[in-house]
Amino acid sequence: MPRAEPNKILGRVGSWYQKASHTRFVTSKMPPPKNGRPRTTGPGEPQVVRMHAEQLAAIDAWIRAAGEDISRPEAIRRLVELGLKVRK
Repeated sequence: MPRAEPNKILGRVGSWYQKASHTRFVTSKMPPPKNGRPRTTGPGEPQVVRMHAEQLAAIDAWIRAAGEDISRPEAIRRLVELGLKVRK
């Protein structure tokens, strides 16, 4: 008596089991997910600074004049660098 293939004997259940066992094998080799916020500017100390509306408006105007799509914190970092270079 010839043997039938497992998929023919088990039908849908057999094909589901093969797919599920293959998926389990593939996902077990995946690296674990990384938790937390990614580092964007490297190690450093955060500085909390309270700024008035006029100062923020001036920073926002500088961002628009720069013509680049940068965030306010990045603009502040660049302005500090410019101020420190002028002072030397």
